[in-house]
Amino acid sequence: MSDGHALDATCRNCDANLGEPPANFCSACGQDTLNHPPTFWEFVHEFITHYVALEGKLWKTLWLLFVKPAELTREYRAGRKQRYISPLRLYITASFLFFLVVKVAGLGSAITFSAEDAKADKPLISVRVNADPASNSNASTGKDKQGSPATSNGAAKHEEDAADGDIDKMVKGIVAEAAETAKQGAAAGEKAAEVASENTAKSPNDDSINVADVDCAADEKACQWLKDHLKAKYKGKTQTQVLGMLRDGAIANIPYAMFMMLPLFALLTKLLYINRGYYYGEHVVYALHIHAFTFFVMLMAALLPSWLAVVVLVAAAIYYLVALHRFFGGNWFLTFIRYGVIGILYPIMLTFVASFVLIFIAIV
Repeated sequence: MSDGHALDATCRNCDANLGEPPANFCSACGQDTLNHPPTFWEFVHEFITHYVALEGKLWKTLWLLFVKPAELTREYRAGRKQRYISPLRLYITASFLFFLVVKVAGLGSAITFSAEDAKADKPLISVRVNADPASNSNASTGKDKQGSPATSNGAAKHEEDAADGDIDKMVKGIVAEAAETAKQGAAAGEKAAEVASENTAKSPNDDSINVADVDCAADEKACQWLKDHLKAKYKGKTQTQVLGMLRDGAIANIPYAMFMMLPLFALLTKLLYINRGYYYGEHVVYALHIHAFTFFVMLMAALLPSWLAVVVLVAAAIYYLVALHRFFGGNWFLTFIRYGVIGILYPIMLTFVASFVLIFIAIV
C-alpha cells in the first residue's frame, strides 16, 4: 500500500494511467495525483476560488459587467466563456457578498416595523383580558391628579388645619384620608377584576389574532392540522416577538426568493422577445448577469451616503434600459415599451414570490 503522499501509477478518481513518471494531474479527469491531507490555506484557497471566485478573471468580468451593459451576456452567447466567470458563479458571488455584508454590517436592522408594532406586546396565540378597566383606572388617576373635588377639598382642609396650628388634627386627617383612598382603591381593583373576568368570558383575545377563532369543518384535516400547528408554534408569543421572527426569517430567505425570480425574469424576457428566437437558457444567462449586477448595486447603495445612493440607483435604471437594447436589439421605441412592461410586471412577480416565502416562513 502506498502512503498518502506518494504518487500512484493510476488516478485514484478515475483509474486512468498516469504515465511514467506519474503526472501531477490526471489527463483524464484533471484531479491532482498527490494525495495528502489538505492544509488550512488550501481550504481557504479552494473556498475562495470555487465559491467567492476572487480570481484574476473576476476583475475582467466585473469590468465588463459594469462598464458595458449586456456585453458579458453577448460574450457568453458568442462562445467566449473561459475568459470570464460563469454566469451562475458570478451570481452566487454577488449574492454571497451582498448578504454577507448585510449580516455583518447589520444592514438588515434597517428593516423595522412601525412604532406601534415595536411597542406592542400583545400575545398572538393566547387569551387576553380587555385593557379598558386599566385605562379607565389610569384616566381616573389622572383626573384625581389634576384636581378631583375630594382631593381639592382635602387639601384645602389640611391647609386650614395647618393655618390654625392644630398639627395633630392635620396628621390625623391625612391618615384618615389615606385609609379611605386605599379602601376605594381596593374596591376599584375588585370591580376591575370582575369586569375583566366578564370580558374574558365574552370576548377572548379581542385585541389580537387568535388561531382558535378559525373554524375548520370536521372533514378538513389540513385546516385542522394547520390550526394546531400555528397554535403550537406561536403559543405565548407576543406580536413583537412574532414580527421579529418573521423579519429575521424574511431576511434569511431573501436569497432564495431572489433565486426563484431568475427563471421568472427569464420567462418574462422570453415572452417579450419571442420573435428573437433565443433559447430560454440564453434568457437565463441574461437574467443571471442582470441580477448579479443588481446585487452589486444594492450593496453599493447600502454602503454609500443617501444622496450618492440615489445617483447609483438612477444610473442602474439607465443601465437596465441600455442592457435590454444592446442584448435583444430592436428600435428604441419598442425597447422603451418592453422596459416599461418589465418595470411593471417584475415588482408584481417579486411581490408574489416574497409573499409565498413569507407565508412559508410563517407556517414552517
